[in-house]
Amino acid sequence: MRYDHIVIQPEHDSILSGDIRLCQEVMEEVVSQRPETARGYFQSVLFWFSAYDEDAREVYEVPEIRAWLQKVDQEFPCFLYFVMPEQYVLYLASQKCADGTGLTLQAIRIYLAGHEDAIKELCMEIGDDFEAVSEKIEAEVRKLAQSGSSPERL
Repeated sequence: MRYDHIVIQPEHDSILSGDIRLCQEVMEEVVSQRPETARGYFQSVLFWFSAYDEDAREVYEVPEIRAWLQKVDQEFPCFLYFVMPEQYVLYLASQKCADGTGLTLQAIRIYLAGHEDAIKELCMEIGDDFEAVSEKIEAEVRKLAQSGSSPERL
């Protein structure tokens, strides 16, 4: 069963200070539930950086947002499991590119390979099929590459 989206909307001060408690709370809340409930949150997290709504830059071009997302990824290397596919470019560009641009398909595959163990461990903990999850994530990445989504060279 799939559940509603979870919106993570950090305050500007939290972004600047690197405070990722919102993500920690989501992880604790979701993973502590029954396995079938936790599985329902696959690809359901949406990041919203409302403090930057008026900023002309793409969100992944904002250094403090990139740093914040990198901290989320360092603390919770399985977090991609929960990220909505529509935000893969934001999340992955923030992880792999110093300026958030120039994300390549190869860079994404390297990132995914480096996070495979953490996602596999999460899948075992919540009783999800790691192979099926990997296939779904890879399919979404291929869609991004075929659509030519930003950042360039994806």
